[in-house]
Amino acid sequence: MKNSTTTVVFLLFGGFLWNGCSSFDREHIDVDRASVYTEIQSTPELVIPSHMDPIEVEDLWVVPEIEDRPLAPFFGNEVPRPMPIVGPTDLDLVSIQNLGPNRSWVVVQRAPETVWPVIKQWIQDSGIVIRYEDRRNGSLFSEPMSFEGTQPDSPRTLIEQGKQNADISGGTDWMAVQLENGFRRSSTEVHLRYMNEPSDEVVTTTEWPEKSVSIDIERALLNNLAQYDASGYVAPTVSIEATNISLKPKVEVVEDEQGFPSLRFHVDFTRAWATIQKALNNAEINILSQESGDRYFEVEVSETALRNKQKNFFRRLIRLGNEGTNKYPSTVRILIEGSDDSDDVYTIRLINVESEDRLPVEFARQLLLILREHLI
Repeated sequence: MKNSTTTVVFLLFGGFLWNGCSSFDREHIDVDRASVYTEIQSTPELVIPSHMDPIEVEDLWVVPEIEDRPLAPFFGNEVPRPMPIVGPTDLDLVSIQNLGPNRSWVVVQRAPETVWPVIKQWIQDSGIVIRYEDRRNGSLFSEPMSFEGTQPDSPRTLIEQGKQNADISGGTDWMAVQLENGFRRSSTEVHLRYMNEPSDEVVTTTEWPEKSVSIDIERALLNNLAQYDASGYVAPTVSIEATNISLKPKVEVVEDEQGFPSLRFHVDFTRAWATIQKALNNAEINILSQESGDRYFEVEVSETALRNKQKNFFRRLIRLGNEGTNKYPSTVRILIEGSDDSDDVYTIRLINVESEDRLPVEFARQLLLILREHLI
C-alpha cells in the first residue's frame, strides 16, 4: 500500500512539471546567441527635453567612415579572428647570425629595453668605460681601452689576443655597440664594431662605423657577449632609461591602395635575400627556382604539396585557396622590389605565376604571415 502511494505521487509530480514547462513559448526562450550579437541594430534617437543643452548628450564615440577598397576582406556573418602566430616557439634565446665572411650579429629573443641593461653590465664588468650612449637609438661607444689587469677570456683579453693574430700593433682600441629590432616580434639584434685608430689621439666620434678593423675580433666579442647573456648572470629586467629606445622596425606589413598586402624590409638586398631564403627553409616551403639577379623566388604551394606538410597553417592555406570561386595556385613568385628613395628598403610581393591575376587577398595575407613568423 505504501509503495503504491509513493508511485502515484511521483507520477502526479512528473505530470505537473511536463505541463508547466510546455506552457512556455519555447520560441522566445531558445535564442541563437552565437550570432545574434553580430547583427547591427540601431536605436531610436534620444528625445531631449527643451530645458537641456543638446551638446551634453552628443555621441562622443564617432564611427569613422569605412574606406572603400576593392580587395577589402569580407567576413559576412562571421567575426574576424586575430592573426595566429605560426612560427616555431623553440628558438634559442640567444644566437649568433653570420651573413657572408664579414657580417655577424647576436639575436636575442627579448625586447630591446630588456637587452640594453645586460649590454651595459657586460661592458662595465669587462673593465671598459662607456664614453657615449644614445638611449633613444640604442647605441654605446667606449673609451679607449687599457689592457692592464685583464682577466682570462674577458673581452679585453680577446682583443689583445686578436690583435696579435691579426698583426695589429699599438694604436687606440675602442668598440661600439648598436641595438636594432629583430625580424621576429619582441626580438633584438646586437651589432658590434671593433676599431683601432693608428694614432693615440682622443676618440670623439659618435658615428656608427661601417665595419670593424678585424672581423675575427668582432666575432670573438659577439660570442663572449652571447655567452654572457645566455649564462643568466644578469637577470633580464626592463630598464627605465631604455624604455624610450625608438628603433625602426626591420619588417612591416603594408597594403597598396586596393588593399593587397606585402612585406616591407628595412635592410639591404643581401640581407633581404638571405632572410627570405632562410624563412622559406624554416617553414619547409619547397623552392622551385630562384634568381638573385632578377630578385625572386618561385615556391610550390600546390594543394598536394601543402597537404604533405601536415601543419595547421598549411591546412589553413588549403582552405583559403579553395574557398569560393578562387583558383588554387600551384606556384607563387616571391618578388623582392627595391625602392627609389633608399638602398635599405625592399618590398616583398607575391605573384601568381600561372596567371596574370593576383592571388586571393586572404591567401596572400596568410602566406606572408607564414613567411614573417619564420624570419630570423
